[in-house]
Amino acid sequence: MEALPTYEFARHEGLGQRVRMAEQFGRVKTEHRQVKRAGSKSARHYIYLGTVEVDGRDVQMVKLYGYPAPHDAAKLIPFATAEDAGLELRRIRSEIIAGVSPGNAVKPYLPQFLSVDLIENKASEYIEEQRRRMEIGELSANGAFADLERWAQPGGHWQFWRGKRIDRISRKEIKRWHAWLAERRLGSKTRKNVSDGFRTFLLAWAKDEGGTVPEFPIIATREHAPKTIPMDRVLALLEAIPWEKRGLWLAIAFESVRFSEAVAHTLDDWDGSEIHWHRGRQGKTVEGRVSHGKTRSNVRRAPWNPELKRWLNWRAEQTTKEQRLAGQATALFWNPGADNAERSWSQTATRRVWDKVIRQCGEQISQGEALRHSVLSALAGPLSERALRMHSRHARGSSLDRYTKGVEANFDAMVKILEPR
Repeated sequence: MEALPTYEFARHEGLGQRVRMAEQFGRVKTEHRQVKRAGSKSARHYIYLGTVEVDGRDVQMVKLYGYPAPHDAAKLIPFATAEDAGLELRRIRSEIIAGVSPGNAVKPYLPQFLSVDLIENKASEYIEEQRRRMEIGELSANGAFADLERWAQPGGHWQFWRGKRIDRISRKEIKRWHAWLAERRLGSKTRKNVSDGFRTFLLAWAKDEGGTVPEFPIIATREHAPKTIPMDRVLALLEAIPWEKRGLWLAIAFESVRFSEAVAHTLDDWDGSEIHWHRGRQGKTVEGRVSHGKTRSNVRRAPWNPELKRWLNWRAEQTTKEQRLAGQATALFWNPGADNAERSWSQTATRRVWDKVIRQCGEQISQGEALRHSVLSALAGPLSERALRMHSRHARGSSLDRYTKGVEANFDAMVKILEPR
C-alpha cells in the first residue's frame, strides 16, 4: 500500500501552505473483489488517506468508501465510480484550503467518530444531564423535563434531526424543520416551545464543546388570552364544591397558587395565622416527589380571604395529633375521601370534582381560568402591578400582562391617598 504522510495542521498556516497540503491529501483507489455466484469481479472505489489525526489520535490506513447520505449522516452511500470518489476528494480538499483541519474534514466519513456527533446521541446525553437536575430538584418534572423526553424520543418533534451531525446544522435546515413541524399540525405556541427547547440544547452543547449555533428563525405566536368570568360566578362555582373539599379551590382562587403547589403543602405549613408557601409536587400522581414550586418562591403570609381562613382553621381540627405522628391525613388542602395515607388530591380526583361543578353551574371553563386567572384579573384593578406580582408570586412582571390589560386607574383610591388625615 502506498505510504502517505501523517497530516498536521494549524489554523495560523498561510493559504499557500494549506493549498500544498490539500494537493497531497488523499488518493483515489479501486479494489476488485471476486463475486462468487457470477464468477466475475466487482470494483469498489475508495479514497485512501493514510494516517490522519482525528480528535487528538492518529487513525491509520484511513479508507473512505462513500459519502454521508444527505438526510442521514449515519449512512454512507458507496462511490459509484472512481470519478465520484475524485469529486468527493476535491470537496474534502476544498475544506482544508478553507481552513478546516484534515481530521475534521474526514471525521464525517468515519463511523467510529461519526456516532459521537449525531444529534440524537448528543440529545440523549443532554437529557440525562437534565434528568440529574430534575432528580435533585433543579428542574420541574411537570413540564420542562417531560417535554424534553417526549420531543427527543423516536417519532417525536426532534425526529427530523435523527442521523444529522450536530456541528453541521444550518439556518436553512432549521427553516426546513420549522416547516416540518407545521406540517405536523402543531400550533404556533407549541412549535415555538419545541424550537426554543432545541435551541437551548444546542447552546448547552456549544458552551461545553466550543461549537457554534446558527440563528433561529422567529416563530410568530398568537398571544394567549385566558378566558375569565366575573367574581359572582367565581363565588358560585366555589359554593358548589362541598365544604370539606373546598380548601384546594379556595387556595387556587384566592392565594393564586398552582394545583401542583397547593397539593404539596401539609398541616405543618399552617400555623394558625400564616401559610408557608414553599412546596411543589413534581409529576402528575400523588406519589410525585415534593420539592420547590414552579417559581421557587419561599414566603410566609396570612391568607386574605375570610372564607379560606375559616376553612383552614376548620381543617386543622380534623386531624388528630396521633394521626399527624403517624403521617396520616397530613395534606393541608386535603381530599377527605382519598385512599392514600396523606389524603392528597390527585389530578384525576380534582378533575372529577371540577367537571361536576361546572355542569351544575352551567359553565364551560377550565379550573385555572375560572379561579386563578379570573381572580387575578379582578385584583389587577385595585392593586398596583408590584403588589399584584407579590401576591401571584410570578417570576417576571411580564407574566402578569395578560391580567392587567384594559385595567383603568382607580381614581377614587388616588384621591383618598391625597386627602388630609
